[in-house]
Amino acid sequence: LAYVLRYPELGLKSLGPKLTGTEMITYPQLMKLAAAAGGKGEKKPTHDFRVALERIPERAIEYAVTDAVATARIARVLVEEIAGEPKLRRHYRTIEKPLVPLLLDMEETGVAVDGDALRTLGATLDRELEANREKLVELGFKGNPNAPNDVVQYLREAGARLRRLTKKGAPSSDEGQLLEIAGVAKWEDIPHGEGEGSTPLSAFCFYELYHRQVTRLKSTYVEGLLRAMDEGGRVHTQYNQLPATGRLSSSGPNLQNQPRPESALSSPIRNAFVARPGMVLLKGDWSQIEYRLLAHYTADPFLLDVFRRGLDIHIAAAELLGITRQLAKTANYALIFGADAMKVAESVGVPRDEAEAFARSFNEKIPGIRVHREQIISQLHDKGYVETPIGWRGYFPLYFSPLHQEAQKALREAINC
Repeated sequence: LAYVLRYPELGLKSLGPKLTGTEMITYPQLMKLAAAAGGKGEKKPTHDFRVALERIPERAIEYAVTDAVATARIARVLVEEIAGEPKLRRHYRTIEKPLVPLLLDMEETGVAVDGDALRTLGATLDRELEANREKLVELGFKGNPNAPNDVVQYLREAGARLRRLTKKGAPSSDEGQLLEIAGVAKWEDIPHGEGEGSTPLSAFCFYELYHRQVTRLKSTYVEGLLRAMDEGGRVHTQYNQLPATGRLSSSGPNLQNQPRPESALSSPIRNAFVARPGMVLLKGDWSQIEYRLLAHYTADPFLLDVFRRGLDIHIAAAELLGITRQLAKTANYALIFGADAMKVAESVGVPRDEAEAFARSFNEKIPGIRVHREQIISQLHDKGYVETPIGWRGYFPLYFSPLHQEAQKALREAINC
């Protein structure tokens, strides 16, 4: 209820004092009191509620009772408040509330993972990292590829121009710096080995970025999933129903962000998710759902005509704007979520002036999306929130931040609602 009503802080310790005036202490505060009551040399853990019950029973009981009473009082306040919001009440009853037991069941059931396949892949990635490390050594790199200072030192000695800086003003060794040195938009396109245009410096950029890609696969996905598996070989993620944008997310681990099966190294990770015997995993996806919703809400003539005729929106946009489908698809999604020309240029891999020309053409020939975006900006500016047709409200206070990057990020999240 507090989430649907868009309270900025949803914790019991935040809502209790605000809505009921109840004075509450936090769990860490209670544990500190329990630790202090243990005396010197006491080695019992102070994160266990049973320790608090043993050492400071009156405070522990008061803590538990206060939580229970505050929960009941908060519920009454929120029920009364949502009664005066018909749209939000309907949204809560028909969408959010029925979703709770479903997500709980999904979390408790978990997802089956083939641990042996992941361990085999981990060994393969170790060999790949070792072979890649030898290539870096052949190029004269004697440092640690995971150490930014070592990478920057090598680049300097190789005569590279280091124009990108960290927040502290030091030369950066991030992916953007290496891509700029190599003169390409994607690390896979960096000349290396016996390829045309390959130089020691470009080869170093390629192998350094490849090292990072493989390291990320191993640490984040292979080792991360193995750590998260229970004794039965299942991973129990947490499905977060309360994100700022209203979209369901996953954490601990994030199962919605698995690597694309674009290579022999990343494909086994997705293949490691398996179904129980006699069952299958079914993957479904809405076809160009963002554009279908935009066609409905903006009533843009071009978008409506495309979907009424059963056409592919990206092919239609490519023909309208005189570019390739892949270029149109990448730029289309960047533009509908409020990306500027620089971001479009980085996403598509074209010069900024070309991206600016594309953006102008896009807005002129598909004006409904620009109008929709302007309406969102106006609503944010006037009300401080965005309201969807089903009554859900998204508050984005950082839209008013004096920092341009924070404000633009908030705007993209608002459009994403």
